[in-house]
Amino acid sequence: MTTDNYLGAKGMVSLDSRLKGDVLILRPSMVKFEGSDSTDLEICQIGYKPLPFFLNRQLIKILEDMGVDDSYFLNLQARAVDRIRMATHSPGNASSFLKRQYVGNNIQLPWLVNKLSRLNLDFRRDKFLNYVLEMAILMELRVLKHKSRILVEKGYYLYGIMDETSFLEEGEVFCTVMEDGRQKVITGSKLIITRCPALHPGDVQVVNAVEVPASSPLWRLHNCICFSQKGSRDLPSKLSGGDLGKC
Repeated sequence: MTTDNYLGAKGMVSLDSRLKGDVLILRPSMVKFEGSDSTDLEICQIGYKPLPFFLNRQLIKILEDMGVDDSYFLNLQARAVDRIRMATHSPGNASSFLKRQYVGNNIQLPWLVNKLSRLNLDFRRDKFLNYVLEMAILMELRVLKHKSRILVEKGYYLYGIMDETSFLEEGEVFCTVMEDGRQKVITGSKLIITRCPALHPGDVQVVNAVEVPASSPLWRLHNCICFSQKGSRDLPSKLSGGDLGKC
């Protein structure tokens, strides 16, 4: 799944294994302007892995108004603080923390921390490396305190697309992610979905996550949530008035 620009069209592009050859089908709503003759496909983002989901102040307020007990958020916050503290306990924890926070990934900084540990060298003795870890921890604590950016361990930030097979019924979704090289399907009758920014209780919806038949083309998709095309109104439009973008 990607967000792309092509021939004046903009939107989500997903795989449909039923199509033969090199085919790209555009909906009329995706075409933003006519006249472009460029066949370049501009890829803005791609769902190559599921992103972690975080609470924020607006979403916490909405969930409180909907009856979620304060202890739930306090427990999540306490676990988040414990994870941050654990980052300084060992090189392995520090490496995982830096990688999770995307600090120095492009220059393989988390790998360097682990490599030094295998050579019996403590990275904390290096002023620069120790300072990088300290700053990453302080930044994470700051957003946790001032923005309530709290990790939801079983939550994901995914691309949203429409079920082209028409299998899903109204109120049903098919959610699939890749974890450790394996496909994982999220199922359950009480799956909570939302969209950022969420400003109204209607921006939080409860859906039924189901599996699809083994022969369904939807199994070829990863790191996305598929919404039903059935019903009087599509579910994504109820989430902050959005369309099928990120959900």
